Amino acid sequence: MKYHNMLVIADRPEDQPDLAIQRAIAIAEPDANIMIVAFVHDAMLEDDELNEPAKVEHYKQQLIDQRNVWLDELLAAHASEHVRLQGEVVWSKDISDWIQQHSKQQPYDLVIKTGNRTENFWYTPTDWRLLRECEVPVYIGSRNAWRSQAVILATVDIVSRNAVQMELNHKVMDHAQRMSVALGATLHLAYAVPVSQLMLDLEAFDKSDYLRRFQKRHEDKLHAFAREYGIDKHYVHVKAGPPQKIVPRIANDLKAELVVLGASGQRGLLGKMLGGTVEQTMHILRTDVLSVRP
Repeated sequence: MKYHNMLVIADRPEDQPDLAIQRAIAIAEPDANIMIVAFVHDAMLEDDELNEPAKVEHYKQQLIDQRNVWLDELLAAHASEHVRLQGEVVWSKDISDWIQQHSKQQPYDLVIKTGNRTENFWYTPTDWRLLRECEVPVYIGSRNAWRSQAVILATVDIVSRNAVQMELNHKVMDHAQRMSVALGATLHLAYAVPVSQLMLDLEAFDKSDYLRRFQKRHEDKLHAFAREYGIDKHYVHVKAGPPQKIVPRIANDLKAELVVLGASGQRGLLGKMLGGTVEQTMHILRTDVLSVRP
């Protein structure tokens, strides 16, 4: 089963607006609906002391009309009998908030956005907010080209007995499986055996022995879970260490194009201060990321 209803956030004209659209079309089922939203906003028009209300509306409409012309050209360039493309220009300063409110009213399967990194590989605040707060699964695309023989890596917490986490594991696998079918990709499963950096720094701590004892205790459970989704044991990867380091390492070894993660981290101020495992992992990952919430 591929994806039927998707919301694509078009990048600014000066960036790479095609990438997110290309990703959406690649995973769309026949007759899928893809809504492409282009945002425009200029804070200068909010200065009431410098701008007359009538002129503000005039300039605002000109900017919207200008972006509409650009969006129409973008839609025409990607016109396809395979999918239905629609476009909308939205005047909004807060992209994340608009997406969250809009997605509550529409039955989207996926929100797709190109990730915008700085030189030190931090994503924009909009990306982070979508990962933390959006109820719809969020796909953040990297700027790397997909290979013809794609590899998808799903990550789960198979040991947790928490009902929410167990449900999230299955949601992650459902999306990973849908992606693998849509792209004809090989699906791998990863689990990072939790070991704190403090323990790893202890000379007396034997990581290999800890991992061996973990596998002896949980290997059958992990492989049984993998078989539910048709994953052979040779495509199951288990390593000991912090997930935010282990997952990127496994993804790099496999040359994966997409990593599917479960985002069950904190919300509110605590979440902003500490960040979730997904966000910490994305600092290192160079792949596309699909974040799934409970």
